[in-house]
Amino acid sequence: MNNATELRQAVRTRKKRAELWNLIWATTAKAVGFTALVLFAFSRIFGVLIVQGNDMFPTLCDGDIVLYYRTGDLTASDVAVFETEDGTVRCGRIRAKSGAVISRTGDGQLTVDGTFQPVQPRAGIFEVTYAGDHLTEPLTLRDGEFFVLNDNRGRDTDSRTFGPVPMERVIGRACAVMRSRTI
Repeated sequence: MNNATELRQAVRTRKKRAELWNLIWATTAKAVGFTALVLFAFSRIFGVLIVQGNDMFPTLCDGDIVLYYRTGDLTASDVAVFETEDGTVRCGRIRAKSGAVISRTGDGQLTVDGTFQPVQPRAGIFEVTYAGDHLTEPLTLRDGEFFVLNDNRGRDTDSRTFGPVPMERVIGRACAVMRSRTI
């Protein structure tokens, strides 16, 4: 009888160990699978950018973290994440797409298809948009090109300086922002 009790206890102990190992393996497999899914999502579907400077103030401020969606379907007024020719990754608001004509008036104001870029206090655009010195003649955007402006129109580190942004340089469209401002 003593041997039978010891045998049953040994069987129970083995079953408990087997159940524990199965639980450990299942948990590990789920953790590895979840990690792989997150890595895939952030290498192919989403991306993260830490904003440098206040070119997009007040929409985005220095240090804000932007989550962007890698997509090819962009519309005017979307905030795009793109790479300039010098390799800098920036954010800017798309103001015009393929076929639009960008020009300047006699007093230097920027127009898109003959329309002035309005002052929009609700959107944080408090200044008249000037074309800058680089745009001397009307510019017609070719297929796959975007004209990008900063929300902080006083800073012309946008398409007014470096020209249209080709689709190949667009990384994605901003979809969420995590503020880094302190109170």
